Amino acid sequence: MIVSLLHPLEGRNILEVGSGSGGITVELARRAGSGRVYSVEASPEALSIAGENVSRAGVSQSVTFIEGSAPEALAPLPWCSRAVVGGHGGRAGAVITAVWDKLLPGGRIIVTANMPSTTDCAWGTLKAQGAAPEVLHLAASSSAPAGDSWMLKGSNPVFIIFADKDGKTIEG
Repeated sequence: MIVSLLHPLEGRNILEVGSGSGGITVELARRAGSGRVYSVEASPEALSIAGENVSRAGVSQSVTFIEGSAPEALAPLPWCSRAVVGGHGGRAGAVITAVWDKLLPGGRIIVTANMPSTTDCAWGTLKAQGAAPEVLHLAASSSAPAGDSWMLKGSNPVFIIFADKDGKTIEG
């Protein structure tokens, strides 16, 4: 869902804050083509795992990892036309504002959250930047045994907050 909301990605610089295990990093890199993914991660352990996963997926040539904490680690990075904020280290507002400042006009930012308070912070921060943010709520379920039958058990919900810079919509 995250990657599809960022299309088109071919040839674009993409900023990711919070590499985690590299799952989203891999999917962004697969679709960036001649573009580049700049992925910032504060945890050396997570960065190592993300690097292994990116290498295993064969997309290392499209990814630059930056070890550090946002928003400080964003300063030397180039402008981008797409951005994903998946980690914020408890500083969601500051990180989102710094990423927004790195975003080219007409670009799109996506913020993922698992807490309503973070979602509200992201929405308010983007609104304060002059954006018209939208929120998607995804709630996945999987089957589980229930006697002679089955039932659905819910997983943690995910909020996806996204906005386009300068109110422009993304073409394509």
